[in-house]
Amino acid sequence: MYKQVQISQGVYERIAVLWKKAKTALSSCKRLVVIGYSFPLTDFDTKKLFLEVFSDNSLDQLIVVNPDTSVVQTVKDLSHFDKPVIVCKDLYEFMDNSES
Repeated sequence: MYKQVQISQGVYERIAVLWKKAKTALSSCKRLVVIGYSFPLTDFDTKKLFLEVFSDNSLDQLIVVNPDTSVVQTVKDLSHFDKPVIVCKDLYEFMDNSES
């Protein structure tokens, strides 16, 4: 039992470090590319992170790579982004756009 608790604490500590790094990176991010993530209704932590970070940081550019275009409004809302978004249906389209 003690070994299980130690493992659980170690995993939690590693995840906490990753969340802190994500918060730091997003807080200075000016160009955000969201690839294939749909922000499911149950992902409260990620939504909270985005709302908090982007209340103090304004993006210059937002790119969403996802065949489900309904995600675009979700990302805009979570990042407080009010400019036009670049939307790509897949990685091929994203790569084609980023080469030009």
